[in-house]
Amino acid sequence: MRFTQTLHLTRKPDEGVVCISIATSENRVDEIQLDEHEFKKAAHALWDRSTEYQGGLVFQGKFKHGHFSLSVRTGANTRTVYRLEEHAVMSVLGQYMAETGGE
Repeated sequence: MRFTQTLHLTRKPDEGVVCISIATSENRVDEIQLDEHEFKKAAHALWDRSTEYQGGLVFQGKFKHGHFSLSVRTGANTRTVYRLEEHAVMSVLGQYMAETGGE
């Protein structure tokens, strides 16, 4: 599990993708590109603070004890889990929901 410092999200609606940048405590930035449809499933669950992993095969998320865990498929049988504080995720999700109309 990687403890993260910041989360940044960029939408590319014309391509149907969402780009996530996660700065980790290991002084690195992981860039993840996701299909927007798949990201949207997880985003709604995160917004509702789901305590069970929700989303698709590539990207999932859950909320527990003031932190979000974001799980990203990184290989055929491997995943990387990022742990983010609530305030870091909710501001980014709030902006995403406003841009997409919460649909």
